[in-house]
Amino acid sequence: ILFGNRQANDTTNEILAGSALNVSASYSVVPSSVSRDSNSRYLNPKFVTLPSNLYDAFDLHLQSTSWCVNRADTNVAPEVDITGKARPVGSAADIGAYEYDPN
Repeated sequence: ILFGNRQANDTTNEILAGSALNVSASYSVVPSSVSRDSNSRYLNPKFVTLPSNLYDAFDLHLQSTSWCVNRADTNVAPEVDITGKARPVGSAADIGAYEYDPN
């Protein structure tokens, strides 16, 4: 998930790419400037709390209504999330570092 990755003084560019750099994504949530497949979207991933600056508290777990829940390619997704929780919890792994768990 690439979302809200801006420098403090840049209000438009999430990813800065020079002419020699091609960025493409599969099974991802990315800025509109990135080439993506049909399994990817440009939308708000619906994190629990997204920081507005470097000093704000944040929680990058997914909300239950996130498009990213059950959307990863389970064949290539890690078997555990960043906290060590087994994947998938639902019908497929989730896009992002944290696996959504309703419990």
